[in-house]
Amino acid sequence: MSAEWYLLYCKSGQSSRAQAHLTNQKVHCFNPVIEGQLLVKGKIKHGVEQLFPNYMFVKFYPEVIHTTTLAATRGSVTLFASVLS
Repeated sequence: MSAEWYLLYCKSGQSSRAQAHLTNQKVHCFNPVIEGQLLVKGKIKHGVEQLFPNYMFVKFYPEVIHTTTLAATRGSVTLFASVLS
């Protein structure tokens, strides 16, 4: 029995909501972000944005938590097959 990585597609703007619900279900989430500067209306703003918008990597034991449970989590849309073992 080993945990596997899956790719989860989330609804637009719902990644943080999905991550909170998945964390409550004891699922490890990896949502890479990049910090940078943006030019907005002539002013420099510091911001953080997702490296892969609407996508999140999740690691869990499929024998313990069924994949349909994750696909039905609030904020998520589709769970893709295992990306790494």
